[in-house]
Order: sequence, then structure tokens, then C-alpha cells
Amino acid sequence: GIPTSKLTFVRGSDYQLSREYNLDNYKLCTLATEHDAKMAGSEVVKQRKIFAYAELCFQTMFSSVTPAVLV
Repeated sequence: GIPTSKLTFVRGSDYQLSREYNLDNYKLCTLATEHDAKMAGSEVVKQRKIFAYAELCFQTMFSSVTPAVLV
């Protein structure tokens, strides 16, 4: 273990109320928000491609089945 003589206890309010800590916290929140937005945007693009492919397949299947039904 660690000798208790080397331990230092610090209150959260000693550093959480400082200007530097708050600026670093805001920077971190901005980065996380940007990352989340990028991930959400890429998911939308992926889903759009899935729907476009499904629509194309549906049109192909429908056009191939329609003449057989009418005959």
C-alpha cells in the first residue's frame, strides 16, 4: 500500500470552481458533442443507403413479378 504520510486529500471545490477547470470542462463537452454529432450523421447516411438499396430491390422484384401476374 501507500504510506498515509504521502497521501494528500483535496476538496473538489478547491479545483472545480477554478476558471481553468471550467474552461477545460467546456472544451471536453464541446469535443464530445462534436463526436456525437459526427457519429449520428454517419448513422443517418448508413440508414439512408440501406433504405435506398431496399427501395431498388423492391422495384426490381415488383417489375419482375407484375408481368407474370397479368398473364
